[in-house]
Amino acid sequence: MDVHEIRRRHEDELLAIPNVTGVSTGKGDADEDVIVVYVTRMVSSGIPAELDGVPVKVMEIGTPTAQ
Repeated sequence: MDVHEIRRRHEDELLAIPNVTGVSTGKGDADEDVIVVYVTRMVSSGIPAELDGVPVKVMEIGTPTAQ
């Protein structure tokens, strides 16, 4: 299973976590595939460190606004 399938499988449960505003895929520090979870602020929120063996990277983006 690839990282995109894993993201799709877990996206709804991640978006249900308070403070989570988005989910995508990307590359980690070692150029490995990661699932990126965007949050309004960094707080302990129960976001897992990995999903189905794929690392999860949490990125604080603040409150999104329309441009």
